[in-house]
Amino acid sequence: MANDYTTLVLLRPLLETLAIEAPAVCVRLQALHDDFADRIRRDDADLALVSEQLCTKFLPGFPRHAMYEDRFMACAWSGNPAFCQPSSLDLPAVALRAVRHRCAPNLADHALDELNVTRRIEIRTESQLLVPYLLTRTPPVAVIPERLALSAADAAQLSIAEAPVPLPGLRDAAVWHPRDSGDAAHEWQRLEHAASALRPATMPPA
Repeated sequence: MANDYTTLVLLRPLLETLAIEAPAVCVRLQALHDDFADRIRRDDADLALVSEQLCTKFLPGFPRHAMYEDRFMACAWSGNPAFCQPSSLDLPAVALRAVRHRCAPNLADHALDELNVTRRIEIRTESQLLVPYLLTRTPPVAVIPERLALSAADAAQLSIAEAPVPLPGLRDAAVWHPRDSGDAAHEWQRLEHAASALRPATMPPA
């Protein structure tokens, strides 16, 4: 189970590896919902890929493995003349619409609100993956995870800069039911996830 961002930056590269190393394996990707902790407790899913904060809050004591860390970056269309290492968010902005799912907190917008950073929100969306493409040939700026920004930089014609204010990073982990810890197939799956997570966030080839 994973959200759309984790599916893109972690699971999609994993599928490339599995297509070569284990072509007969069937991978079932499931969306992350509010019942993720209940499903892990029932051993109804192999893994949940969620933030370490959610692991601690909803599944204390369950085995987990840190997957990856990411940081938030400011992004805009590369043809936006007003975007140049912004020191503030004076430009119009894209924001994720407040999502009520406890498993999908809007961390960047929440952090900016906590810091009392005023933004002129012109676009709201519920899909984090859409944000880079909404910037193309439009004036807003967005604050999104670096891996997402880099993965979309070429197709969405993005310029990427440091976030205008210090923001907490993202730390995701895989969590599972204790009875699966000794299962060889499950251990192989966890190792493959961990190897995929170690791939650096790099700009895709032109």
